[in-house]
Amino acid sequence: MTKTMRQTSWLTVLGSSLALLPLFSGSAVASTTPGSLTLSSTFDAISVRASFSGDPNGNNSATIQFRKQGDSVWKSALAPIVDRRTSISGHANPYVNQARGSIVGLQPGTTYEVSLTFSDPAGIVGSATLTGAVATIAPAAPVSGAALFVDAGAASGGNGSSGSPFNSIPTAISAATAGTTIRVRPGTYPAFSISKSGNASGYIAIVGDARDQVFINGSTANNINVSGSFVQLKNLRLKQSNNSSINVQNGSHHIWIENIYHENISASRNYDDAGVSIGDNTHNVYVLSNEFYSASLTNFNIPGNAWDQAGAGIYINASPNPIGTFVFKNNIMSAGFRDCIGNAVESWGNGTVDNSDIAYNYVTGCKDDGIQMEGDDVNLRIFGNVIDATGWSCIANEVALVGPVYVFRNICRLHGSNSGYAFKLSGSPGYAFYIHNTIDTTGGASSDGWGGGGSKPVQFIYNNIIRTSGIGLDAIGSTNACVGSINCNVTSNVDSNLYLCNGTYFNAFGGTHQRHQSGLQRRNCDSEFQQPGFCLAVSGVRARHRRLRSWQRPSNAFSPPGLSPSLSVPGRDQVRGYSARLARRWRLVLSQSILPRC
Repeated sequence: MTKTMRQTSWLTVLGSSLALLPLFSGSAVASTTPGSLTLSSTFDAISVRASFSGDPNGNNSATIQFRKQGDSVWKSALAPIVDRRTSISGHANPYVNQARGSIVGLQPGTTYEVSLTFSDPAGIVGSATLTGAVATIAPAAPVSGAALFVDAGAASGGNGSSGSPFNSIPTAISAATAGTTIRVRPGTYPAFSISKSGNASGYIAIVGDARDQVFINGSTANNINVSGSFVQLKNLRLKQSNNSSINVQNGSHHIWIENIYHENISASRNYDDAGVSIGDNTHNVYVLSNEFYSASLTNFNIPGNAWDQAGAGIYINASPNPIGTFVFKNNIMSAGFRDCIGNAVESWGNGTVDNSDIAYNYVTGCKDDGIQMEGDDVNLRIFGNVIDATGWSCIANEVALVGPVYVFRNICRLHGSNSGYAFKLSGSPGYAFYIHNTIDTTGGASSDGWGGGGSKPVQFIYNNIIRTSGIGLDAIGSTNACVGSINCNVTSNVDSNLYLCNGTYFNAFGGTHQRHQSGLQRRNCDSEFQQPGFCLAVSGVRARHRRLRSWQRPSNAFSPPGLSPSLSVPGRDQVRGYSARLARRWRLVLSQSILPRC
């Protein structure tokens, strides 16, 4: 959900305020005029944008605060990035003169007040503070309570009541109105399509009585086609598809796909097939607690490169206009997909995934990238995922053009035969933050931590555990950020990372603030990793960085627990994000890697 307003209230924003060279300090013509505030939400986060004008010397900054509606105490968020770039990679920047950031660690179905305040040494014209309020998405799709019943074994001519059910899903869809729940009893049903729409207060929900007893057969194409909006699919088991299991077609929005088992995706082995394929001009698509498998793809290889292979678990196949608010959360993907989660385009103007979360997924066995999300993404958050990768990367932001993109609290194990990267950033001029990730690339070929070709001028890498026999951070900040902007003194910042093993910590580093690099680089990998202050405890799913004292200061921009949902030290809130199935997968990954149990 999104609200745009002027002068509204506060939230927890990720980002990093940019201090710029004061060319016109003290001059009235150099002052900042705040514009409007736009707030968008997911289940767990809020995206914040605030426009401004003026500030020709590029030295303004901003802060964000938030609180639950009705609370008296405000919490400070991480400062937003301030984007003054007039062009990016040769294209006009539609997001120029904006402060942008994200608030994380929030509760679903809760209204928050948010406040963004500009400051400028040359002064502020009008009010410095913009305020607003927005609710996070509620944990359940809204339905009115009306129900229709379907039973594959029923006689034809039923009226949809519990005692006289319909015998086909299409018949129930024809009778449904906004807010109707179609209850599907155990049985096997043909593939179907839904073009009818609910509304914001009442979805049309198709819900199986028991996921592993309600089967939807494949067809010559997909198991389920969705061209309506405000539609929920829940508790279904999809048999082998010829192409995609679920195809969310162009223009659809508010599609809720929950607890679906995808047995065997893509018998035809086409490039664009997926468990959930999402079309153009779509938004508010939620894929929650699904399981994705494909025996058809696992042992099949198309001649060529890993990125030429067929199929994906979730695929945003949208060019040129995906809109955003996609949430892919608590899913399990184990198959020979090209990318477990991916998008269709990797260039300017076609990849916008605005206000989106990829969270708490377990992904393994994909041939190219575990998670690929590339293009001009804005307020994209990738967090809490467990990625057991044998392809080229765990997470690919190649390229991240705009930002901010936030990658935090992920576990990455990269152990294939390719010399890849835990985090692939090739040619990424956008703002990206990597915070409190744990990576291990020592199980296969010599793979790096962060890297890839091209310039990566504004990457912020904080408080990560990096175990690799390759390069820890390769060519980060290799080109400064002033091309097409006034931000000539803004470049990458690396701080308080723990690097272990026999490779090179920095290579061709062009950024600033390499604080604590020498103090945290460790040569004796095994003995250092076993020390209590550096281990990752499986029982509490908690990484303990007691020795990283710079992350415990109240004055630090990444606030310690108690001031805001902290990215630097995960607590038990992270545990609650994992389902029991994902917790078991977490333990499996750790048991197969060098990460110790504390």
